[in-house]
Parts: sequence; structure tokens; C-alpha cells
Amino acid sequence: MGDISEASLLDYICSSGGKVKNSDLSKTYKHFINHSDLQLRAKYREEFKLIIDRIAVVKSENVSTCVLDPLEKEWIFSAASGKLSHLAQLLKQDSSLANKKTALHWAAKHGKEDMTTMLAEAGADINTKGYTPLHIAALHGHRHIFDLLVRTYGAKENLRDYSGHIAYHYLSLRETRLEDHELFSECHSLTQAGERRNRKITSLFHSMKKWGAAEELAPVPEERTVAHQLMLPAFRPRKFSR
Repeated sequence: MGDISEASLLDYICSSGGKVKNSDLSKTYKHFINHSDLQLRAKYREEFKLIIDRIAVVKSENVSTCVLDPLEKEWIFSAASGKLSHLAQLLKQDSSLANKKTALHWAAKHGKEDMTTMLAEAGADINTKGYTPLHIAALHGHRHIFDLLVRTYGAKENLRDYSGHIAYHYLSLRETRLEDHELFSECHSLTQAGERRNRKITSLFHSMKKWGAAEELAPVPEERTVAHQLMLPAFRPRKFSR
């Protein structure tokens, strides 16, 4: 989520005296929570909300909400840390903790199948209002969590988030981008292979020019077979004796 983290939000709130208006908070981080990319906007808003839920107490008209008791705080931090055994122990103490939105959303975000299964089996609400666990799984490209929630636990695929999109919209968008990237990579690899081939041909051509082509070599005189001729000895007059 860029430079937005639990630590940075805590620093911002502390620098404001420990209290900050919701309007000021939204204005400060507007470029993240109102991102022009719809997929990133949904992702950032959800992560922003989860962080605020962990670190702050929201007050409205002198009535405080989102006040966590020690057991709930331990539940949230165990979920954020991915401590499955701790979550199981806490569920034995209070089974209603399974319906705390943060835990199942965290499991969906990080693709934790074992945690998703445990929380769903414990009765966690899969079809929460707004960004459902299905939306979160789709936003982060976890197809296995998406299929698990739909096929095993009956998550509703037609629920819409705050941006009016169903979960499959984000999954389809992400997979399309991945396919485009893979196609680009494949074409790029073919292009590189073609360039390497062309370089080899060019190198071979230059080597041939350096050595000299066959047609550029000096012609070799052909051997001619000379027919044998009968050579007569030179005529010498003979002297006769008496």
C-alpha cells in the first residue's frame, strides 16, 4: 500500500495530538483511498480500514465504537501475525470471535487456506457487507481461496463492494493482466531468439568475407594432356666405303 502502514498512520495520529478528524484523515490519504485504478482503490480502502480498526478508537457524538477488549485485541493481532494455533485456542474461549471481520479477510488476502478453512468452519460470516472475503481473495489473485469459499462454503458471487463490483470482476481483471504479461514475455522471448539468429547469420557472413569467398579465389589453370608424337631422328647422310 505504498507508504501507508500501521506505523505511518500511528505517527500521523500522534503528531496530531492523538486525535484526528475522519475528514482530515481522508483528505491526507486521499491519493490512496481514491486511487484512479479501481482495483487498487478497492484494495487500498480495505487495507486502510483494517489498519484503522486495529490502531484507533472511533468516536461519534461522544459515543465510542470499535472499542476492543483484551481477548478481541489478542484475536486481531494473532490473525495479523498468522498464528493459527493461537486463533484456535482463542476460538475455544469465545467462538464468536470467528465473526470478527479482520481475521477472515486477512486469511483471504494472504492466501492462507488453512486459516480460511478454520474460520469458515467456526462459523465466520463469509458474505459480509462491502468487501467480502471473496473480494479480498480476488483482489490479491488467490484463485484457490476464491474457489474454496465459493465451492465449499457457498460464498455469494453476486455481492457487490462499495465500488459496485462483484468479486469475479477483480479476479478476471487480474488474470487478464497476467495473461497479457505472459503473452508479452513470450513474444519478447521470440523476438530475442530471432535477434540472436540474425546476429549469428551476420557474424557468419562477415567471417566468410574475411576468409574470402570461393568465387573470389584465383583460377587454377587446368592441366592439359599433350598427345604423344612420333619423333623422327635427324637425317644424316651415310658414307659408303669402297
